[in-house]
Parts: sequence; structure tokens; C-alpha cells
Amino acid sequence: SYIAGATYEYSTDNQATWNVLSVSGSPTTFTIPFTNSSTSEVTHDVYVRATNSPCATVVSATAVTVTVNPAPVTGTASLTTANPACEGANNVVVTLVGSAGTIDWEQSTNGGVSYSSLAVSSATLTLTRTAGTYYYRAKVTTSGGCTAYSNPVSVVVKANFTAVPTLSATTSTTICTGGSVSFSAAWTPYV
Repeated sequence: SYIAGATYEYSTDNQATWNVLSVSGSPTTFTIPFTNSSTSEVTHDVYVRATNSPCATVVSATAVTVTVNPAPVTGTASLTTANPACEGANNVVVTLVGSAGTIDWEQSTNGGVSYSSLAVSSATLTLTRTAGTYYYRAKVTTSGGCTAYSNPVSVVVKANFTAVPTLSATTSTTICTGGSVSFSAAWTPYV
């Protein structure tokens, strides 16, 4: 039961150290942040205790074990084709180096505001794209289900001309010195 004025604490290191809880009743809920800077999972045994000094201290009979998975190693994404690129087959190639986990490439066509999955899981992403600006990043997921994202890379794809330009004179091409000739030129597509 709850006793006003008592000290309520929790431990995440098998009772080696204790941290004070702010408790105003029983039951109480609280949140503990956990981190893991190693490359393998880490477990923490969480206990709670209450003390109403000078009376006895009571400790939870069993611990709640928390498993903290390591953060994904996202690696570095880089564009391995020209930027800007031209329209054409396999004109965008992005490579992810140094990642650890399952890869899911994502694409944004709105400046990196939102991304959607491309359902490509290899370290190299090869695409054929039409004119526009595209952003790519890799979503990397560990076996424990933790997710992080690589750096985004952007590429501008420029339109190709689809035909030889046409040129014709719109006025006489036989002129006297100092005269002018008018021309009409057309490119397909004109963007």
C-alpha cells in the first residue's frame, strides 16, 4: 500500500544503485528510458523498493527483465551515378556501405518530406527514372526489430530530347549585305 512521505525507488542494475520515483499513490506508473551503445542486446533487471525510514525496506520479489536491442548500423548511402542524371535505363544507382541489418530502400519525390518503400533489399539500388528530383534512403532493421535510416541522397534527373531538332528559315535565305534571315527551330520535347 501507499504511505505518504515514504521513499519509493527503482533499480535497473540488479539493485546496485537506486533512483527516486515520484509517487503519489498506489498503483503508480512510470517510464524509464534505456539505451544500448554495444553491438549486441543488453538486459536490465528492474526492481522497485519502498522505505519508510527508520522502518524496514521492502523490495519487489521478482525483477522485470528488459531487453534492449542495439541500434542498427545504418552505413552510408551514396549516389554512384552522375548528378544530375539523364533520363534512360538504369540511370540512378545508389549504394549503401557499412550497414548491419535488413535493408529496405525508400524513395521521396516531395523533397524528403515523406518516403515510401521500394521493396528493394540489396545494398545497391538501381532504378530507371524520368525527369524529376528524387531522394533515397535505406531503412535498416535489426533482428530485434529496431529501425534506423541512412543519410538521404538526392538526384536530379533531366529530360532527354527525343528527336533531332528541326530548323527552317521563315524568310528568304538570299539577302543583301546587312540583311537578316528569320528562323524557326523546334526541339522535342521542349521542357
